[in-house]
Amino acid sequence: MHRAKHGSDSEVYTKIGEYDEERFNYIFKMYTEEPHTHMTLSEAMHMVHCNMDPFDPVRQVLDGSPQFLNI
Repeated sequence: MHRAKHGSDSEVYTKIGEYDEERFNYIFKMYTEEPHTHMTLSEAMHMVHCNMDPFDPVRQVLDGSPQFLNI
């Protein structure tokens, strides 16, 4: 599992592949509006954008462009 992690990883799964529910809840509450029962598309896109690592070559290959063009 540790080889599957990348620079923009959210850390919801640990390096040994275990699900970290506390980390998930922390991220979910950080990027959603009260009452934190669902996530809208715009909130999800904001979360992805905020978690991007501009020096993550895996993300750049998957996106097909350098991160500074996506800002």
